[in-house]
Amino acid sequence: MRWLRTICFGGGLTLLVLASYASTSYAYQLLGNKWPQPTATFYVDINGADGLWNDAFEGAMYLWGVDTDFEFRIVRETYEDPCDPIESGRNGVSFEDTDCGDSWGSTTLAITHSWFIGSTTTQTDIVFNRNESWNVYSTPWSSWPWSGVNDFKRVAVHELGHALGLAHEDSGISTIMGTYAGDTTVPQQDDINGVAALYGPSVVNYTLSTHKYGTGAGIISSSPSGIYCGSDCNESYTSGTRITLTATPSAGSTFAGWSGGGCSGTGTCRVTMTAAKSVAASFSLAALLPPQLCFSTTGLEVTASWTTVPGAAGYTLYYAPFPYTGEDSIDSLKWQVQRLCP
Repeated sequence: MRWLRTICFGGGLTLLVLASYASTSYAYQLLGNKWPQPTATFYVDINGADGLWNDAFEGAMYLWGVDTDFEFRIVRETYEDPCDPIESGRNGVSFEDTDCGDSWGSTTLAITHSWFIGSTTTQTDIVFNRNESWNVYSTPWSSWPWSGVNDFKRVAVHELGHALGLAHEDSGISTIMGTYAGDTTVPQQDDINGVAALYGPSVVNYTLSTHKYGTGAGIISSSPSGIYCGSDCNESYTSGTRITLTATPSAGSTFAGWSGGGCSGTGTCRVTMTAAKSVAASFSLAALLPPQLCFSTTGLEVTASWTTVPGAAGYTLYYAPFPYTGEDSIDSLKWQVQRLCP
């Protein structure tokens, strides 16, 4: 069996509240029903004001997705009658002279009608009182030059809170879900906590950026995977993820150390993603020590040998004697040792 719940805003009362929570840090009330997934689609084509109402309603939908996992979707320029007595499964919104045939309360600005089966919402429609004066503004409620004029957008934010499963919250803490309209224009932390109680906390991601500098070359890699810089130097990670960065120098280079992200020294770099972070690795060319030449003679034959040069993998040492001039002393032979060449 499908049930209908009606919630008024402005001067109306919540007909049924099945769960409520209030404290200095968690003040919200839940209707007791919610969507099966954290998303709902509204068909929006509100007549009048040259599109102002449509834009403001879409903006109100967006505000609920800023710090929660709930997503309102919109189908623009498609009208769905919120007073259609037959449940269509399509969510509509409009201004009406009556509350779908019933009289408006003397201070009621808008009403949300929700259909549900058990605890699962199947449809929700929002009706605004056409007999009231409306505009869109963000200054305090009914302040100059809007005396006697209601802000459509903040009322829409409130009604959309009902649409996703929140009830009125009147414990005295500032929330968008109070029974009466006021100066609050966007969902507050307690409103966000209410959505989290319904659909789970919002998943927050932060970007870790890595950079390389210096005269040398090398690679920065991460565990868990995601960064290989190299080619992929930035990666998005869920808040709280612990990441270990490793710097591997290329041949002929050395790793000189970390900077940024709380890292230093030449070991691994460990960061915890509580915000966007940037880490840099410095690579330097390896110092090439001069080779040690050794000479031996047998008669007038001269043999030259040299030791391996640390850090010179992939390099070759070249040497060339000057022409023999007839002297028979090794000291008189001229030798030329060229530098290491790639």
